Amino acid sequence: MLKDGVSTAEDRSVAALVHADMIPEAVYYVDPVPEEPDRRASWHAAAVSALSTCDIVFLDPDNGLCVPSAGKAKRVKYVQYNELSDYRNKAVIVYNHRRRQKPDVYFADLAAKLPDYAMLPVLTFSNFTVRDYLVLINKENIAEQFLRTLEAFAEAWSQYMKICFHQDIKE
Repeated sequence: MLKDGVSTAEDRSVAALVHADMIPEAVYYVDPVPEEPDRRASWHAAAVSALSTCDIVFLDPDNGLCVPSAGKAKRVKYVQYNELSDYRNKAVIVYNHRRRQKPDVYFADLAAKLPDYAMLPVLTFSNFTVRDYLVLINKENIAEQFLRTLEAFAEAWSQYMKICFHQDIKE
């Protein structure tokens, strides 16, 4: 479905997803992340405002959560950890290129950096480099429903991904 909606390399944009209308009533924030670091805070505030009515926020940075090796020029390609705290009353799904660490070290590090969230299972794609969809939720009442939805999604796409259970990484 996604492939049909955004079929060519030049169509790979948020604007193409909006135009494809694949998710009815979805809210999109289409302004690109500014490359100038001093403009990022106002861009982020506008994104949080535009998405304020949403229960689920999907963040799709080029590379995922910020890593220590990302210099100022490359930070535009990452979600900053402090930005996630502004979505703490929502379920957040973050596309992330996994760092080259053992899973237990990687997930313990994430838990330490994301104290506002309980992390549910992670959808993992590992065909080339390991890429995750991290599901961050701090509302326990929707965690079980989200888990069932993720399990069904992972089962339907099992030839491409697996679901990793790192539910209690905060402990």
